[in-house]
Amino acid sequence: MKPTKKSSAPKLVLTPIKVKAITQAQKSGDIPVIQVEGDYPTRYNEAKAVYDEAEGFMKELKPLMLPDALTELFRHNSTRPWDPIKSVKLEDDNKNVTRITWVAKYKQVAATVVEALFGTLKTVHKTTPNVNDYFCKTMVGTFDSKCFLGPDGRFSQDNYDAVTEAMARVSRQLGIANPLTTEEAVVPLPDFDNRRWTDFDAATNAKIATMVPNQINFVPQPAPAPAQE
Repeated sequence: MKPTKKSSAPKLVLTPIKVKAITQAQKSGDIPVIQVEGDYPTRYNEAKAVYDEAEGFMKELKPLMLPDALTELFRHNSTRPWDPIKSVKLEDDNKNVTRITWVAKYKQVAATVVEALFGTLKTVHKTTPNVNDYFCKTMVGTFDSKCFLGPDGRFSQDNYDAVTEAMARVSRQLGIANPLTTEEAVVPLPDFDNRRWTDFDAATNAKIATMVPNQINFVPQPAPAPAQE
């Protein structure tokens, strides 16, 4: 008698939720209720409630923590522009730390706002800065996949073939791969996040940050739990 071959099927597989019963919708618009084993809905709902409460609390805390971090970051970078920092740590009496990090990703602002702002600024040399040394106008665009749809709102092979053919032709000529819808935007020049520390003092950099906000990351770094004896 030949030995039975062992199955090559994986031993660890996901176990689906077992459905006990389905309460059908009683009238149009009602949502069916599915009775399942286990307490997954309860656990999810409780976790979502905790998450929402924590998220709201973090939103309240961030503006309270940010001024201290940015004040130190602006002070350091404006007095030591050759050695700029991107992160500051806040530590409380419990030795818990939150790292606050400056990220050079700026929100889109109108040209008129930037022009008006730089008309009020002075460099550390008491000169009026040229806004064009720090920002530039450009065109930004996004791909609109609706160009693949026909008049009836369904996918059109003809549209797809025509657009991709045009994309290939333009790509060969100009290096552009997508059909774009564009709009004017103002973006910092590549050296802005270095030059700003050299050209402006801490107070001026704080003013720029108010008018031209950028991304700030908050990273919790809890104190290690005390060692158990």
